[in-house]
Amino acid sequence: MCAGLPIVQINEKVPAVYARTAAPLISSGERLATMDLLIASIALSVGAAVITSNADHFERIPGLKVIRY
Repeated sequence: MCAGLPIVQINEKVPAVYARTAAPLISSGERLATMDLLIASIALSVGAAVITSNADHFERIPGLKVIRY
């Protein structure tokens, strides 16, 4: 299923995207698992979608493209 998909690495944009993504969730009491936030931040930093069977978590993140699997 994943053959042909690029491997995306953490880049210099990810920490800032992570902070901007986490802050509103934390302040509203809607915490998200650290690894989910990291995955979302990486995807947002490169304009990619997240393919997941756990879409409910990721769909709370504004601007993130989520594909249900």
